[in-house]
Amino acid sequence: MNRIHFLQAVWNDVILLESRGRFALVDTGFAHRYDEIAAYLRGVGVTELEFIFVTHFHRDHDGCVNRLVQEFPVRVVYVKKYSALEAFTAEGKPADQAYREQETLRYRQMLDCVEANSRLCVITPRLTTVQVGEQVYHVYGNEDVLDRLYYDAESPFRGQIRFGENLNSAALFGVVAGRGIFLGGDVCDSAVGYPVADDQNTAYARAIGRQADIYKVPHHGCGHCTDHAAMEIYRPRYAIVTNRTETFEGRLSDIRDRFLQGSPGVQILLTDRCGYLFTIAPTGEIDYRPIEAGI
Repeated sequence: MNRIHFLQAVWNDVILLESRGRFALVDTGFAHRYDEIAAYLRGVGVTELEFIFVTHFHRDHDGCVNRLVQEFPVRVVYVKKYSALEAFTAEGKPADQAYREQETLRYRQMLDCVEANSRLCVITPRLTTVQVGEQVYHVYGNEDVLDRLYYDAESPFRGQIRFGENLNSAALFGVVAGRGIFLGGDVCDSAVGYPVADDQNTAYARAIGRQADIYKVPHHGCGHCTDHAAMEIYRPRYAIVTNRTETFEGRLSDIRDRFLQGSPGVQILLTDRCGYLFTIAPTGEIDYRPIEAGI
């Protein structure tokens, strides 16, 4: 049995992968959500996790890592290096040196906690795949982009702190029973002005080169998450957006409209009122049902 659990969430991501009785997490939501997330895990039979994959070091993605490794056996935790070069906070506000120092301390504390309770693997270009049961995911965005922008001799932004940690977000793409699955973290298509950072989602789509039947919309449906060039390749059947319905249909309606134009027939599922449990049959048939909010 292959399942993907998109837990109820607003402005944070919590995705549980399930295959052949084994489980893994992609992102862990905010820290204050731990009790409800742990209750859900136990409720669906999770006694240990093959891995936790943290797409990037932002509180809406890494918040529950420490308590999870303390209270569940976790074989390995994958996490991107924190650059301490971010110009914006996780909330999108300007970041100063005090914020970067605070986040550096929090990052080191997380690494110490993981190493004391599990096995740590910092995501680098050497990490190309992760696997749980029958589900194998290729890793995209495994470079340290902010380091490249800051330190590369040819970078037009050498020595400048100009961008947010989202540029360092990893993403996963897997094929299960012939169906493509894209878990986009906070990857977006931004015109930065340096190749490694430009139009990341489209670059990954071109490298993947096939449909993403199930598409976790990057960055909670914000920014350039639905650019046409990427959507022409992904052509999602189901798009999961971790945001509020009124926000996506109101302030972000231009993004929603671009998404619908680039992906005719897509079914958009917002996770503010409930989560969604997807089941992929061996024949490739996809079924989903709501997960009651708060469970």
